[in-house]
Amino acid sequence: MVWAINGMEYLSKIIVVGAEDAEVARRIGWETAGSVKEAIEMAKTSLHDSEPSVTVFHWPPIFLPRVE
Repeated sequence: MVWAINGMEYLSKIIVVGAEDAEVARRIGWETAGSVKEAIEMAKTSLHDSEPSVTVFHWPPIFLPRVE
């Protein structure tokens, strides 16, 4: 998790879909959603004039993606 802290400073919200343990995500400060559609709707409520961006990980991240 330490590797992600710098990048997380630039994000307004992190929403995890399909978390194995939602309590762990909440302790880290992330929100959880039951589906991608629900996550996008959650993100839209926090954005006033733009669309949310989506980044998908298919495996445990061992790199830092560039999200714009």
